[in-house]
Amino acid sequence: CIGTLTLRRKHWIELDGRFVIGEGGAELLQAVDRLGSLAEGARHIGWSYRHAWGYIRRAEAVLGVSLVATRAGKGAARGTVITDVARDIVFTLLPERLRSRSKMKGGMAAEATRGHNNGRTADRLHVDA
Repeated sequence: CIGTLTLRRKHWIELDGRFVIGEGGAELLQAVDRLGSLAEGARHIGWSYRHAWGYIRRAEAVLGVSLVATRAGKGAARGTVITDVARDIVFTLLPERLRSRSKMKGGMAAEATRGHNNGRTADRLHVDA
């Protein structure tokens, strides 16, 4: 008798074969968008602020574009916002059921396409930098 089998899979984005961001990073971006703070977004998904900050910076370095921007000000005016490219990444990586929980704004700045790689289907996100 076989126990319970569970199919699992992970998705991530690569640029020219280099890892950019995975589903966890997309969840972080979604949380930042919803909560307006990198620290709060990291806490929400169970990451340390230091890990979240480094993860975002590495992704930005590979992409060559910003994924987050800080808002100057005092009190509630301060915080972190995600860029249109970051919104596109969330849209591409997270299933609809997870995206619908977020207050995602803006349109698509990137183009998602289907491609084939060695007989395997791959989603591709084209970002205009």
